[in-house]
Amino acid sequence: MRTTSFDYTRATSIDEALSALAAGAQVLAGGQSLLQSMKLRQASPQHLVDINDLDELRAVSLDGGGLRLGALTRIAELCVIPEVAARFPSLQQAAKLTADVQVRNRATIGGNLCFANPRSNMASTLISLRAEVTVRSDGSSRRLAVEELFSGYLQTVLSSGELLTDVHLPDPGPDARGAYREISRQPNGVPVVNVAVAAAAGQVTGIGVGGLGVRPLRARLVEEALENADLSDPRAVDDAATLLAADLASTEPLSDMHGSAEYRLEAAVVLLRRLVLATTNERG
Repeated sequence: MRTTSFDYTRATSIDEALSALAAGAQVLAGGQSLLQSMKLRQASPQHLVDINDLDELRAVSLDGGGLRLGALTRIAELCVIPEVAARFPSLQQAAKLTADVQVRNRATIGGNLCFANPRSNMASTLISLRAEVTVRSDGSSRRLAVEELFSGYLQTVLSSGELLTDVHLPDPGPDARGAYREISRQPNGVPVVNVAVAAAAGQVTGIGVGGLGVRPLRARLVEEALENADLSDPRAVDDAATLLAADLASTEPLSDMHGSAEYRLEAAVVLLRRLVLATTNERG
């Protein structure tokens, strides 16, 4: 199926892109999800603004003990950036499991987040790392935690005229560790459910989960339960993992042909338990 007709602008500056967005245009970055949706007539934008010439959105730089990633950073780059491998291993693990090499070479970290797929492995991993995004509009900018970016199924809080420009990964702390795991129907397919855990100095610092609700979530109740738990005791981790059900209370659990809500929750609990033990114990 072909797309509907649309106007096209290839922006030469962020200001030009912001002007087009304020007039109702939609961003085209990697296009791996957007173009597919357009071909299926699930999306029919009347105007696309292509931001691929904006080199400042490709910048990758150290930010204190953390890392700043421009929104146009390709998923494939996350697989080879030394700082990602050394300080944020879970992000590299998630990147390597994203689709196939052709898609990874085009897909961007900013586009992945803005498509707002609740099963996104990038989103859940960045949530576990307590990452933030910078959002710019004409004359102003704001900074949001990644989990605050999503407002619903395939929806973000971005308003007309706003552009996500950067992703900021804070210093992960001493002896930083992290891991990402997913369950999917096929290798490198869209996950049915996924979990990412970050830890430092033997303590869990963040947990992100995808595929349970209509948006990726941060498992705050589980994080709190693990603060004072003996993480060398699998029973304590089991007790904390079961709190995922309580975290779902404010969301609408997903249930579809790929997996029921009950299956997704049980799978997430199993993954969470394994990841917490793996990232906080040497024997993991």
